[in-house]
Amino acid sequence: MKNILAIFFLFIAASSYALEIVTLDGKAFHDCEVKKVEREGIRISHRDGTAFLDFDQLPSALQSNTVGRQRSHLLAQQNERCRHCETESDEAARLTAVEAAKAAASERERKANMERLTEERSESLKRYEVEKKTRVSEAIEKAKKDEQARAELMAMCSSE
Repeated sequence: MKNILAIFFLFIAASSYALEIVTLDGKAFHDCEVKKVEREGIRISHRDGTAFLDFDQLPSALQSNTVGRQRSHLLAQQNERCRHCETESDEAARLTAVEAAKAAASERERKANMERLTEERSESLKRYEVEKKTRVSEAIEKAKKDEQARAELMAMCSSE
């Protein structure tokens, strides 16, 4: 935190006085004030307006002073964010794989339960059919006995 504050105050101090910047390709900027340090370069205001100067075109003295350190700090932050993003994407991929495995296990369990229930229903239907046939057979037998008993009773009544 102290380093960030120190860089910030150096940035303010460096931008408070007018600079003369001559880029490596020979363009001159007078009464420059650094407005913002970005990853690719710096934004400045100068006597004739504003400009964005690429770090590769800045003189080596400007690249190595506060502006260069600020750029290094920005690049380090970006690299840290990239590492953090990679860690997050790895974690997300791992979580997705875990969730897929859980879903597959749940689907297998659901199918196994469906098969078990289907088998139980089939067995139940078979028992019902057997019981139904048994009851029907018993009812037929009883009806035959009742008919036979009635016939015997009728025979006895008619012989008297």
